[in-house]
Amino acid sequence: MEILFESRYVLTEPLVKELYRRIKLRSAYALLLYASCIYFLARTIWVLFFGGEMLPIFPILAAYALIRHFMGYRRAVRQTMGSKPAKPAQQHLSITEKGIFIDGDANGIPFSKFEKVYRTKNLIILVTKNKMAVMLPKDSFTKGELADFLLLLILNGFKIH
Repeated sequence: MEILFESRYVLTEPLVKELYRRIKLRSAYALLLYASCIYFLARTIWVLFFGGEMLPIFPILAAYALIRHFMGYRRAVRQTMGSKPAKPAQQHLSITEKGIFIDGDANGIPFSKFEKVYRTKNLIILVTKNKMAVMLPKDSFTKGELADFLLLLILNGFKIH
């Protein structure tokens, strides 16, 4: 099996934050959470200034849910980066027409296991059906070009979000 693309990069905190910002903070659950928090906080302000009745528990629950969600984001970034890594983690990805092989893994992840592809400012993020994410920084290709890789993804039936 011929290797079409290779990517080498150092796992840094800004890359991990960009990954989690795209996956965690823009999920449908997160958007619903943000909308409900904004509604309850706006409703509280309305009640305070214009009168009416509202149970005080709703804005407290909305604020708690929002804080807990952002703490989960920060915890995920910390866990990915490790508490204090001795040296930055080097990542090596090999991409064939069948799938992606991480750090020389013989099995790899076939393209059929991926569900979504996201494109951010600096990353291409592939998410599997069991919510595992593989990230490729756009400037990390040592073999092949980014445009050709995106074409390979499109030919494999992916819509790039």
